[in-house]
Amino acid sequence: LGDVYKRQLFHHSESTVYSLRASITSQINEHHQIKGGGEFALYETSHQEVYAPAGNIYRNDYKVHPRYAVAYMQDKIEYSGLIVNTGLRLDVFDPNFKYPSDPVYPWDPSIQVPGPECGGPDHTEPPLWKLKDASIKFQVSPRLGISHPISERTVLHFTYGHYFQVPAFRYLYANTKYDMGGHWPLVGNPDLKPERTVSYEVGVEHLIDRDLMVDLTGFYKDIYDLISTVVINDSRDPDTPPDATEYTTYRNSDWGNVRGFEVTVQKKFREDWMGRLIYTFMVAKGRSSDVLEGYRNRFEGNVPPSKEYYLDWDRRHTIVLDIGYGKRDNWAVNVLVKYASGSPYTPVENTRSAQPEQNTARFPSTSVVNLKISKDLHLFDLKEQIFLQIENLFNKRNLVAFDDDNTDLMRHLRLTGEYTGPFNDVTVYGAPREIKAGIKLEF
Repeated sequence: LGDVYKRQLFHHSESTVYSLRASITSQINEHHQIKGGGEFALYETSHQEVYAPAGNIYRNDYKVHPRYAVAYMQDKIEYSGLIVNTGLRLDVFDPNFKYPSDPVYPWDPSIQVPGPECGGPDHTEPPLWKLKDASIKFQVSPRLGISHPISERTVLHFTYGHYFQVPAFRYLYANTKYDMGGHWPLVGNPDLKPERTVSYEVGVEHLIDRDLMVDLTGFYKDIYDLISTVVINDSRDPDTPPDATEYTTYRNSDWGNVRGFEVTVQKKFREDWMGRLIYTFMVAKGRSSDVLEGYRNRFEGNVPPSKEYYLDWDRRHTIVLDIGYGKRDNWAVNVLVKYASGSPYTPVENTRSAQPEQNTARFPSTSVVNLKISKDLHLFDLKEQIFLQIENLFNKRNLVAFDDDNTDLMRHLRLTGEYTGPFNDVTVYGAPREIKAGIKLEF
């Protein structure tokens, strides 16, 4: 199956980044430390891709020069019983690209596609008109962090911040020549807004003993302007002009939120033992788990979801246990255990509806145990360490890459209970047991 896909796909891309960065730190007095700086980056990115499944040819060819700049300033304020980190960050992104101002008619509707007036090998790239510059995007992001001891053993901490994430270039520039050679053309949107996140954390850290600490932190994140796909000139819409061509493009039309808490218990290395236990409870909900969800809904004839649902990356419970035993600068044994509850998926029976209820079932949980044994040597005035490291000690099969949007895989799962699908694709599982041994030298 993989070889068939490779024969259908040609892909080549290159990217060069020229960047200039500067920063300065000054302790202006005993209470204030000022940090400031910035960065400017100029990208030169070219991309060529042809995907040719039976009866369709999808081309994606662009060469672009976007620009990105950031400037920041931070003040670390320290007084007895109070530490405050406050700052501002300015992000600026220039797509540096022109695109059609009218999404309904990105080219003259009197031009036939494909046709002699169109470019490209198959004359499927129409000459675009009414072009305008994609707007420059910017955001001023405040950041605040507070650490306040409320007793000799207890510290209250709080953080708040706004964050700005530039879209991947493929969402901005893919198929911006409007090649209509494929049956379901997908066109990038150079005027996409960056995804924005507002994050809150509040917690308390308590020292139970001189080497034993517990921390409880609650968190909440609002995510705005998530990228999804929408149909332009939907042929099912009676208001669509008869001479308009249907295609799909990207829009900032979705949102999500993450909430939960984390408990950390940590024992610092003293005498023979060290250990750390982290438990995280998280709920992630939104209206779209995947950028291409709207594209697939159109292809499969489904109605987009009208309410929030558990997102694909919602992991309700996560546990990390890290235990070590040994003698400092001599030998050590370390065991790392990771557990996570299963991610949600949409069962096949839900897909019988034109507006299926999303992610009402869950895949199996995942777990892995890693072991490391090391011995320090001190020969020839050097520090040597010999080690044995075993990843996935018990060779556990963890489901990590199952595509519940693939109807063939879901049908096979329902009939057989096997996640490997009709072609026995074992890559749906994580890495098997891996054993490493070596020597490390420190000069």
